[in-house]
Amino acid sequence: MKTLHKHTHLCSATFAPKLQFSRQSRARASGVDIRLPVGIHSGPVVGGGVGTSRLAYDYWGDTMNIASRIEGAAEPNGIAVSAATYQQCTGAHDFDPPETIALKGIGDSVIYRTKPALAH
Repeated sequence: MKTLHKHTHLCSATFAPKLQFSRQSRARASGVDIRLPVGIHSGPVVGGGVGTSRLAYDYWGDTMNIASRIEGAAEPNGIAVSAATYQQCTGAHDFDPPETIALKGIGDSVIYRTKPALAH
C-alpha cells in the first residue's frame, strides 16, 4: 500500500475552498442555486476498476464512508474535515473550533469546519 505524504492532505484541504469559489462563480453566472457540501477524511482507501462493458474507477473503504458522512454534516456550501485531516493541515488553514457530532454507522466523531473566508 502506498503511503500518502502530508502534502496530499494539504492539497485536499486547499482544493475544497477553490472548488467552493468556482461553484459560487458558476452559480452567480448561471442564476442556478448550486449547493455543494464538502467532507474530507484522511486514511487508507482501496481503488480499482469496476465493470466490464463500461469501465469506471472507484474507491472503497472506511475512509470513503467517513468522508461521505462528514460531507452530510457539512453546511450546504461548507467544508468540514475529520480530526485526522485537521491534524495534517494544522497551521495551513483556519478552522472553527472542534465539534463532536454523531455520524451514522460510525458514532461520535470530531469534525472541524473551515472559517467562512476560506469557503469564499
